[in-house]
Amino acid sequence: MSLDLNLLRVILAVYDHGGIAAAAHALDMSQPGLSAALQRARTALNDPLFIRGSKRMEATERTRRMLPSLRLIMDMVDRDVESAAEFDPGSYRGEFKLALTDAGEAILLPSVLVALAKHCPNADIRSMSYTLPELQSAMEEGAVDLALGFFPDLSSVNYYKQVISTQSFCCLISADHPIRGSTISREEYFAGDHVLVEGQSPSEELLETFLARQRARRKIVLRTPHFMSAPAIVARTQLIATVPDGVANIVAMMSNPRIVRTEFHMPRFDTCVYWHPSMQEDAKNRWLRRTLVAELRSKLS
Repeated sequence: MSLDLNLLRVILAVYDHGGIAAAAHALDMSQPGLSAALQRARTALNDPLFIRGSKRMEATERTRRMLPSLRLIMDMVDRDVESAAEFDPGSYRGEFKLALTDAGEAILLPSVLVALAKHCPNADIRSMSYTLPELQSAMEEGAVDLALGFFPDLSSVNYYKQVISTQSFCCLISADHPIRGSTISREEYFAGDHVLVEGQSPSEELLETFLARQRARRKIVLRTPHFMSAPAIVARTQLIATVPDGVANIVAMMSNPRIVRTEFHMPRFDTCVYWHPSMQEDAKNRWLRRTLVAELRSKLS
């Protein structure tokens, strides 16, 4: 039988809060992630553990028998292990390893640097880029502390996450573009010439999937793998670049492309902080994610 401490916490949370949604909220987990963890506990213990009642999840007889022991175990962990492993940011001289996309790095990393310089001045920060399989392996091995940005595939497995902000997409056009207003119609959008960034970012994949379902196709004049070169290209041409809100906000501060909003719906996506379940109780990781979530929410909200 294999049953780790995270699964014990899941069992206690479901019992104490009476349901999947409330337990997931209490543990800062997604509902699919908590459901998957509960299923692993059921498999390991060969017992359903909970059944649906009229108002809440009802514990089985085996769960009721285990509760005193589970609480004793978790109390001992909290008292003897976690309290002995407190993290002191002021004296920490190690490295924080963060996984970001190129767009996520431009949007999030400046605020990360400000927060860590204030609270953890002796730490080094390393930003890393991975394919999804590489990222999952790196997080499983502890080679990455947190992933920051939009990584929807991590939400489909048992990773923890906290939402920082919700974004959509807008368009960048040159200051002298024939479109003069603050919005671009559907007809203007699909009639225009576009630059397409092919950087294999999850947000780009979301946008392309959305546009593929429309009854019109963009005219792609330029394809480039570099997200952050698009603003410079747009500024000197009549091309249209469709980018996440956060990228557009940065560009608006540094150069002359104009931001225009589409008059038709664009997809929305959550920018999140993700961490592997093995890091859930790690004192350094807990401090890091709480600090960054607070900082980034205040800057991006």
